[in-house]
Amino acid sequence: MFGMCKDRATSLVREVDQFGAVFRPSIKLKDSQYKTFYGGLFSIIIYGTSLAYFIYGIYQWQTGQMLPNIVIDEQKIESIYFFTGTEKIFLFEPKLSKGQLHPFNKTQIVMMALLHQFLDGEATGNFSRVDIQDDGSLEVKNLELAFNYPINGGIDNKDQEYYIVLTSCQEDLLHGDEKCANNDVIQQFWQQDNFMSLELNTQQFDTQTRNLNNISRQFYVIYNSLQTYYNQMYICTTQSILDQGLLFPSTTQLHYVSDVEMNSQSIDIKGFSAQFGIPIYMVFDIEIDTVKILQFISYPNIGSVLATIGSIVSLILFLSFIAVMINQKKLEEEAVKDVISLYFPQINDFVIQKNWRGQIVEIKCKEQKYSIPQYLQYYQKLSEVAQQKLCFLNQIYEMSRLQFALQKLLDKEQMIELRDVSLKLQIKPQEDNKTKKNQGNHSEFDDPNNISVAQDESCQIESCQIKSYQVETKLEIIDLQNDHQKATIENIKQDSNRNITNLQIIQQEQADEFEESDFDLFCIHRIDRIL
Repeated sequence: MFGMCKDRATSLVREVDQFGAVFRPSIKLKDSQYKTFYGGLFSIIIYGTSLAYFIYGIYQWQTGQMLPNIVIDEQKIESIYFFTGTEKIFLFEPKLSKGQLHPFNKTQIVMMALLHQFLDGEATGNFSRVDIQDDGSLEVKNLELAFNYPINGGIDNKDQEYYIVLTSCQEDLLHGDEKCANNDVIQQFWQQDNFMSLELNTQQFDTQTRNLNNISRQFYVIYNSLQTYYNQMYICTTQSILDQGLLFPSTTQLHYVSDVEMNSQSIDIKGFSAQFGIPIYMVFDIEIDTVKILQFISYPNIGSVLATIGSIVSLILFLSFIAVMINQKKLEEEAVKDVISLYFPQINDFVIQKNWRGQIVEIKCKEQKYSIPQYLQYYQKLSEVAQQKLCFLNQIYEMSRLQFALQKLLDKEQMIELRDVSLKLQIKPQEDNKTKKNQGNHSEFDDPNNISVAQDESCQIESCQIKSYQVETKLEIIDLQNDHQKATIENIKQDSNRNITNLQIIQQEQADEFEESDFDLFCIHRIDRIL
């Protein structure tokens, strides 16, 4: 029972094997595939090109030269809070000609910058002075911009913006050794042409290095003492969502200032001066834009990279069809010639000379020339017959004709005997000391000289012996009542023993009738053996 279950389980597992090997008879000895020099050269070129492109594709992927898939969308912001960071976002720097006065000279300050905070369009009263740098420029940073967002943990959502105001020097806002300019210097300053450079630092995502690059945008402002230059600036932000997973998605997010929109105009200086109570020359209203740019950046993972490379490689390998067609044509020509040479060995003596264009110029056989059209016509006729002989159905037809021919030469009993004809193995077992010691006790079938006969006949002899034993068993259980029945039983035993002996003699004669050399009698290339 256990053996049957084991065999059935083994059979089921064998049925699901997806790696079964297919037997492919060889075309010639040791060659299961027909291969040519040109096919090998073409294979080197095609697979070499495919490998080179594979390496190139992997190199592009690793160095970031393979462009990602980017989808850009705009989204209306319902609520946002954005901190510009500790790096400068605005830089004010006067553009002066030779001999002109600097408005931010610490020893004679003409103008200073104030940073005012506004909530929902109203000034909070919180302002701070923008310090003058050593190079005479003004840097603005650490801005907290918000739209419809709870400020400082509050309950109500508010809009927070900033005003950068450039006004006259205020004595109460000086630091250290700083001094305001006197009236003569101020009048001289306003008599000159004044230009102010405004530099806005934005960022853009570099898809190759996968880092944020700083980009400076520069604007120029002309200002004077009679008008206020008003500039409304909307800070545009971008949210980049990066998918850099090697095999599965793995996202990271970046939020940064990507652009600025500006609306400027000049108004009478009395307007803002009345609001702030001091002269106002420039006002920069800084707000966050309510439209955010969403950028989805998906870098190719290993699956998409291999798919891209595989599509190109498949296109390259498609050219291998040319090599397959060439090899198929040459295989058919060579197979036809081999079949013809089996019947007409003289065909191998013909030498065909061709020119560089592949045209036949001369046909010789043992220094004798032959007509090219006549040879080609004759060879074409032989080729048509050889192609039929290579057909599988034609081979079955030839085998059936051979069977009928044998049946005409041999009677039915001899044909049946051919089914049991076999060759005797000429191999002896290795003898050890124990075998030599007990050699005299061996039976005829244990003798090494008769090992092949015993192996070939063992199954049939055992079958006859089993039948004889069954006869004896059945006869022993019969109630023998008279001497006539005993005599009948004895005759049956003797007939059974004679059948076993006769079978052994017939099989021994059949085994001696053939030799081992008959095994490769009809091989195309007979194997030389050392007997």
